[in-house]
Amino acid sequence: MAVIEVKDSGRGLSRGDAERIFDRFQKAPDSTGSGLGLTIARAIIEAHHGRLTAHSAGPGQGACFTITLPAYSPGSPGEGRSGGPHEGAPVNTKSSQ
Repeated sequence: MAVIEVKDSGRGLSRGDAERIFDRFQKAPDSTGSGLGLTIARAIIEAHHGRLTAHSAGPGQGACFTITLPAYSPGSPGEGRSGGPHEGAPVNTKSSQ
C-alpha cells in the first residue's frame, strides 16, 4: 500500500466538514474556487481503488489529506499496460523534413 499525506497549518476543518468538503460545490465562504477540485480528486483516486480522506484537529489547527493507494503487484490485471490512448500503436521513428 502507498500512502501520501499532505498537511497544512491553515484554517482547519470542523468534524462535519472533513467529509462534506468532498461533496460537489462545497467550499469555504470566502473561496474563489468552484468547489469541484476535491470531488474530482477523490473520484480519480477511487477509480484506482484508493481512498482520499481529510482530518483536522479543528478550526485553526490545519488539515491533513491522506491518499491511500493499493501497491502494484506483478501479475495483477493490467500488468504491462499503460492504458493510454496510443497503447499498441506503431511508433514512427522517422523524422519528417
